[in-house]
Amino acid sequence: MTNTLPVAEGQLFAQVLETIQARYEKFAQKSLLDVSTLDEDFFEIEPQVVRICSEQRAQMAALLAEERVYNALLGQFVTATLDFTYRCNQFLQFDNLETAYLVAIYRDYLNGMRAMLAVSRSAGEVQRELSGLIRKHFGDLKRNLERIQRRGENPYLYDEVVCEDYSPELQLKIFGLSLTDLQPPVLDLGCGRRGGLTAYLRRQGVVAVGVDRIVEAADYLQVGNWLELDLRPGSWGTILSHMAFSNHFAFQHQYAHGEADRYARQYMAILNALKPGGRFCYAPGLPFMEDLLPGEKYVVRKMETGLKGLYACQVQRRG
Repeated sequence: MTNTLPVAEGQLFAQVLETIQARYEKFAQKSLLDVSTLDEDFFEIEPQVVRICSEQRAQMAALLAEERVYNALLGQFVTATLDFTYRCNQFLQFDNLETAYLVAIYRDYLNGMRAMLAVSRSAGEVQRELSGLIRKHFGDLKRNLERIQRRGENPYLYDEVVCEDYSPELQLKIFGLSLTDLQPPVLDLGCGRRGGLTAYLRRQGVVAVGVDRIVEAADYLQVGNWLELDLRPGSWGTILSHMAFSNHFAFQHQYAHGEADRYARQYMAILNALKPGGRFCYAPGLPFMEDLLPGEKYVVRKMETGLKGLYACQVQRRG
């Protein structure tokens, strides 16, 4: 984007993106509960933001008037907010409808920014208008969380249900796999933002692709929701999912309002996507599914993890 804009506009756009990213990093340790209670820290306005909006008001207004810039900023805000949300509570799932709610909230925020730039002149005016705009914005985010809570689809909305990255070597050890066990191509389902295992496998010469809800830009990482992933039958040699698909499936199975049926159908679609001799390896295990698999079609192997009641599983499709 910055390369397609005039130099001055490109520099300002890059500055704005850096400011947005810095603000999200500043609040990385906050929680959804902090958002719902309107933590006062969120309302602090960085001096750099006031300076940009007051000293470069006309340039900022012109930048936001560019549709491609406006949409790029909109996408940046929504992606960063989804990333923040998933890091706080990995069991929350924003489908197209939920994402549309966020888009509307941030569209309103950017439109408010446009209106503020049209009337504010001095740093003091910018500070005052920005303060009101940010408070309204977080009020909108709070009401959106309350709407999600009223739907009753996640009883742990404000709990910290974090997602951690594990080293590639540890993940393979948990699965009971060596590099030579991996029949290509390999799909890492729920690979994490950076796709650490996927990148590691590719460095070892293994053809591997990672899929997750939010990923960094890389030609081997794809944005996708595992419930909506179109899995072609017999197309994958190995499918891996560490503390991802099966972790969410177990949650949905235990929760009265969960989507266990959808997960069960996708579980079978995953097995159907394996090549003959291919394996679906995941942790934690899913005894309520594995016990139902026909022995003439699948071989089930369970690996103890050392944690009581938790094991990793390999389901291999017979040749």
